[in-house]
Amino acid sequence: MAKLIRSPLEERLKAWHGEEWHTTRGRIIRDIVYAIDTGLVTTVSFIAGISVSLVIRNRVILAGLVEIVAGTLAIFFGSYISTKAQKHFFENQIERERKEIEEDPEKETGEIREIFNGMGFTEEEQEIAVKRITADKQRWLEFMVQEEIGISPGLIDNPFEIGLISAGSFLLGAFPAILPFFLFNSVSKALVISA
Repeated sequence: MAKLIRSPLEERLKAWHGEEWHTTRGRIIRDIVYAIDTGLVTTVSFIAGISVSLVIRNRVILAGLVEIVAGTLAIFFGSYISTKAQKHFFENQIERERKEIEEDPEKETGEIREIFNGMGFTEEEQEIAVKRITADKQRWLEFMVQEEIGISPGLIDNPFEIGLISAGSFLLGAFPAILPFFLFNSVSKALVISA
């Protein structure tokens, strides 16, 4: 497995702001909101459908809990597998870039020049940058991964962590939908409050 590299963006955010909460991982909010919404909508929809046929409160609760467990497992494994596939793809891209640096350093230094040329650096400034970047293989790899292929290493998620966050978010959305059935004896009243 490719060694993960640190994110220059995360390092700069931490250095400039001095706080741990400055992070590039803010996009995880999308996953949390998605899972909460899925938990809420699927549970209310399922309970609405099942309450029509079961009518007995305890059976509705049992069916709702079964649906919540199934949904939580589905969200966990779906998030885990998709994040793992993305992580594997990113790691392969990083490893390919590492190999290109080893096998064709001239081509890679040319790419550094092109990147800085596109930023408006003079040829002399480009050479200074090339020498500084290529003096350290890890720095060189980090630069190429970030600037050439656009992968920010700090954005490579841990599949298990994302699975747990998504599953927890699903539960957070699902339980308010079933809670009224624990509080009210009337299935129809509980369903209205749940909806």
